Amino acid sequence: MQLQHIYAENYKTYRRLDLDLQVKDGRSIILIGGAGGGGKTTLFEAIYGSLYGLKIRNANDFRMFVNDGLQDKDEQTIVLEIKFTGYVLGQLKNYKMRRTYKLINNQPVENIRLDYDSSTYSYGTHTPKAQREADELEVNKIIKANLPSELSNYFLFDAMKTGELVKEEQINQLIKENIRSVMGFSKYQLLKEGAQKLLSEENANRLDNDQQKAEYQQLVANRAAKAAELAQVQADYDKAVLFSNENKERYEQLLNGERNDQLIKDRIKKTQDAIDSTKKKQDSYADHLKDFASQLETEVFLPRIASMLEDEVKEIIEKKTEFQNSHKSWMGDKETRDIVSKIVNIVERTYLKEGVVNADMVFTTLKNEWERDSEGLDVYNFLDDSDIDMLKRLVDTRYANTFGPLDRERVALNQSVEDLPALNKRIDELRTQLIGDDYTIIKEYERNEGNLSQLRDALKEKKGELEKIDKKIDQYDVQVTPTDDPRYDVLKKLPELFDQLSERLLAARKSSIELRMKEYLNKNLIAYKDVISKVELTIDKGEISFKMFHIKGNEINLDQLNAASKQALMQVLLKVLYELGDYDPPVMIDTVMGVMSLDYRDALLENYFPNLASQTILLSTDVEITAEHGFPMLKDSIARVYTLHRDKVEQCTNVTEDYFGLVL
Repeated sequence: MQLQHIYAENYKTYRRLDLDLQVKDGRSIILIGGAGGGGKTTLFEAIYGSLYGLKIRNANDFRMFVNDGLQDKDEQTIVLEIKFTGYVLGQLKNYKMRRTYKLINNQPVENIRLDYDSSTYSYGTHTPKAQREADELEVNKIIKANLPSELSNYFLFDAMKTGELVKEEQINQLIKENIRSVMGFSKYQLLKEGAQKLLSEENANRLDNDQQKAEYQQLVANRAAKAAELAQVQADYDKAVLFSNENKERYEQLLNGERNDQLIKDRIKKTQDAIDSTKKKQDSYADHLKDFASQLETEVFLPRIASMLEDEVKEIIEKKTEFQNSHKSWMGDKETRDIVSKIVNIVERTYLKEGVVNADMVFTTLKNEWERDSEGLDVYNFLDDSDIDMLKRLVDTRYANTFGPLDRERVALNQSVEDLPALNKRIDELRTQLIGDDYTIIKEYERNEGNLSQLRDALKEKKGELEKIDKKIDQYDVQVTPTDDPRYDVLKKLPELFDQLSERLLAARKSSIELRMKEYLNKNLIAYKDVISKVELTIDKGEISFKMFHIKGNEINLDQLNAASKQALMQVLLKVLYELGDYDPPVMIDTVMGVMSLDYRDALLENYFPNLASQTILLSTDVEITAEHGFPMLKDSIARVYTLHRDKVEQCTNVTEDYFGLVL
């Protein structure tokens, strides 16, 4: 299989993508450059999506795939079209797969068209179910014959992820999956299971005792159920390991991102709290200013008047008090009138006739003379007691003049208000630093890691249960007729035969795998260049483990390899499987040497990429494959070059036919 052409419209960062991917004899590499965020991974996804389809469940999913710079996203149509070639029964065929997606009545609608030779398959969301299923089956057969989706991850992959395999168990699992799937060993397991089922049915028929026959059939049924359970647990385990492999890097990025996001969010909150505090201070100052204005007389004027008149008022009060203290003999009108009346009565009874003296007149005359005498002494006679009390309160009251504190509040507030633009700008800057990813994968990854341990125990348990059932089945004495029965004889041998075929094929391939991996690792695994004495694949009950040994005899611990070494190891495995496998797919590698040092890069550029596959598409930044170093080493193997340019204003990616300005 070779990719010939990729076309996309309105897909993510691409308004229109139109790339010729054809290679030439002796030039198998398509080199595509781009800065981070320039659209390399999206190109990778466009090729994958055109082959296997996009998962668009609803309108929101659809909008996530449409280019952000386009208006009216709901009115757009996403187009993915890929042309490729592949061999069918020894004949080269040309294929064109076109997928379109649009929203109709706010629901996503998909249409698929595959053209090859004079045949066409065309179906979509609104195609009648029976016709759609029939056409889809044929299209899937064609895709599967060229590159099954379950194998695509082995040939279309992100190189950075392979460097994140930190557990030996994960490496062995990936090796096992590669060997089984790419090299076709799984089909022998299916044949063996079919033969075992037929043999069990025949054995049951050969038992004379009906009770034994029923028991045997029940054991066979139980075994089939347990085998199905084991297969499901194995599938769940393989899926969990694959999830761990694919998401470890993302998990660690998100974990760090979540921590960074939380730190940034805390800073945003503190900055926002400062802004909110200033706004509250503004409101409080306005209330205080309003209260101050409404009480201006008592807050400012009266304290000022009291300050100005304090000495004079004190003098008035002192003199008034002194006068009142020296003229305390006046007892008041009522008491004085009573005393005058009594004195007049006494005088009249003693010296005069009663009624001669007028008591009221005497009281009035007495009072007038008292007041006349007092006027000359009391200079503040015009002030009565209430006036004196008022003057006392004026000078004795301690006024709380709030103007000073209010003015200090104003000065502090002005400074805070001046800081508001800077604080708002700081929030904007912090928000741009937020990753804002969906962090649910963190919990999913951690839950998956915990599930792996449980699945390992379940695998061991299910295998033990199967072994017990097999022992019970073997205890039954199956009768063999005296007459020759060639059919039964062959049937008894088939399960073992398929096992032997698988083992022999694997043994033959095993030696080739070991030799080639040793050769390629000694060239490309720089940390152990030229010191690997042997590579060993161990096969035990269907499990495959991989080991490397140093020339001094010790095993090289896979867990102790760094990310670059693991990436080199897995890429070497890919090359070996590609050379020995049943498929001839294109190899597409994103972020080809992101974690590698210069010596690793030199090894891959010289020994790996030029002869990796019949078509190799490399997606690289200018710091991975450089103009001065990497490009000259690959130039003779490159068929085409492209550079992806991100237009930030228009929010799209454009393509030029060069590699960061370099042309072939």
